Amino acid sequence: AVCAANLELSVRYVQSLLEGDGTSFSAQLKRHRLERAWALLSDPTNRSWRVIDVALESGFNDVSNFNRLFRNRYGETPSGIRLK
Repeated sequence: AVCAANLELSVRYVQSLLEGDGTSFSAQLKRHRLERAWALLSDPTNRSWRVIDVALESGFNDVSNFNRLFRNRYGETPSGIRLK
């Protein structure tokens, strides 16, 4: 709703644009948040950040959900990314 309002479009119109691409807004948002988390975790300057800090900074409010989604997408835990 906020995104649509910022673009001065209706929520339904934004949803229809994304559905035409075969994805939902929530799927796109989840993908974007996970990509942001990957970038934060793989950046050596963020080594002092806890996984929960990365999750919150990436837009997740539940660390267990974040861990599950991250593992499903990347096949590895968030803390495992740091070890590479």
